[in-house]
Amino acid sequence: MLVGPLLFPTNAGCEAKILQEVAAPSPGRGATLREEICSDGAFTTTRLLIAALVSSDTKIDVYAIDIGGSDQMLSLDWPDAQTLRIRSPKNTLVVFSQPEHNGITITVEYTR
Repeated sequence: MLVGPLLFPTNAGCEAKILQEVAAPSPGRGATLREEICSDGAFTTTRLLIAALVSSDTKIDVYAIDIGGSDQMLSLDWPDAQTLRIRSPKNTLVVFSQPEHNGITITVEYTR
């Protein structure tokens, strides 16, 4: 684990699972990739992949895609101490994207 236990509050009917943790070059910071699966108990199920910046006491979501029933995946890495790079498949439904947070630039690279 990067910086201690992280709790990801979820809505009723949702489950979250950490898929990737990447430590930043700067101590005490990192990024996580998690999958959230939400169901209304009947017919509607959503699957999101969410990238978050993390430190010892905070977590902020910075990018999310709705992957539905596909096997699409994101990947995270830190090219330098101030840049989180997210590799995302083309033709995905981007739920939200934040270009910067507290001096960290978030870049998105779209892949096939």
